[in-house]
Amino acid sequence: MLRSTFLIGVTGLWITMMSLLVRREYFEFTPIQSQQEVLLFEYYDYRQEYKAIYLGKEQVGFTSTSLEPLKDPKEGYELRHKTYLSFLFLGRDREMLINGKARLDPRLGLQEFTMKISSGDYWTSMRGQITGGTLNLVMESAESPPLRRLIPVKGPVFYSEALGFVWTPANLKIGKQGKFDVFNPMAMAFQELRFFIREKQKIAFKGQEIETSVAHFDLQGLETRAWISPQGVVLREESPTGLLMEKEDAWKIFDTMRKKRETPTDLPNLFSIPSNLELEKPESLERMKIKLQSANEIKELEIRKTHLSEIPDTPLPVQGKAGEFDAADLASTPWVQADDPAILAKAREIIGGEKSSLKAALKIMDWVHENVTPVPTISLPRAKEVLTLRKGDCNEYTVLFTALARAAGIPARMVAGIVYQNGRFFYHAWPEVFVGRWVGLDPTFGQAPVDVTHIPLASGDLEQQIALVNKIGRIKVKILETQ
Repeated sequence: MLRSTFLIGVTGLWITMMSLLVRREYFEFTPIQSQQEVLLFEYYDYRQEYKAIYLGKEQVGFTSTSLEPLKDPKEGYELRHKTYLSFLFLGRDREMLINGKARLDPRLGLQEFTMKISSGDYWTSMRGQITGGTLNLVMESAESPPLRRLIPVKGPVFYSEALGFVWTPANLKIGKQGKFDVFNPMAMAFQELRFFIREKQKIAFKGQEIETSVAHFDLQGLETRAWISPQGVVLREESPTGLLMEKEDAWKIFDTMRKKRETPTDLPNLFSIPSNLELEKPESLERMKIKLQSANEIKELEIRKTHLSEIPDTPLPVQGKAGEFDAADLASTPWVQADDPAILAKAREIIGGEKSSLKAALKIMDWVHENVTPVPTISLPRAKEVLTLRKGDCNEYTVLFTALARAAGIPARMVAGIVYQNGRFFYHAWPEVFVGRWVGLDPTFGQAPVDVTHIPLASGDLEQQIALVNKIGRIKVKILETQ
């Protein structure tokens, strides 16, 4: 089954940007002197806002955020947030729910938080508390043991859902800029987010034309924008992938969701790329030359098919020369749990007494292909839970294969890109292994090596693949030659 990398990358980015932490760096908000300035509206005991979520022209969900003062206003606030997504994915209805809450100090600085992301059988929960300059983070997921991290925090920390309440007029002046460190749960680290207030722009909102300040954000090349009213209310947020959020009344959001469910659009069809040529048997091609346009970059690529007979017979465990592969390609990570006892035991069981790294990799690929049930899935999976649940799409197939290969002593990395099927290129994921040379395998398709229509766009673990998100919706492919 194909999986839109929109859901590989954007789901991860969605969690990063919407549901986690932001640490203030050199940018300083205008000092907050009163609760009215914090909330940017006449003070209420309780405030709740809704935003509709759109992909393309389809409303697929909503977000709800509430901010409520604690019994003693000097102690701060409780913030609660919810994100719900519902759409058609590969012909099946799928839902994703994010629930979270945080305790904030009077200046909206984070003190502690909890959050859970769930979709079908897969779920991930996180909780954290800041004490003594350290974020104590605990992450749990289905069928996997808790993962604990102590992460240094150098300054005041903001919960990302609270940032919509701190846009004072001084922070909306043209030319205002700054940077934050955004907590990325996949990397277990803070990453730099830059923002700029570049222009004023009038937008239509509830039948009126409102002049807004446009904030531009940049996270590792992923660009998003927000339109903010003079009162500091975020009216619209947009990413280049087609993800759009607009402030809306709750009743209208729910009424639209009810009507839209009658004729949903399949997400992969929204983000697939048309091909200029029909390929009858792409797996039989020996060579393909393409022109690939990605954002502002245009390049020509020639992809040649690799044959198993061309691959050297390298013994296990794989030894390589400097520069052929990195230590990270054999490492265990929070997502690729190559050192988990169950993963290690299953890898030994699959390869048996095999001494050839290539043959061992093929055994692992065949086992994953035959033992994981293809089910469209919205998740940030960990290899251990995929081993237990044994269902998912290309993201689950790939993360499990990568963990098993590394556990067997075979360097492996995950690749995100596009692949041809039925006249279009779809976003997809597959692994590569180093067995004397790097070779792409596809446990989802049961294909070894991968055919020439597998076009890689990003490689590495899930956190590295976020770089691909900025290209989605802006990629064009033209097939120039085939053989």
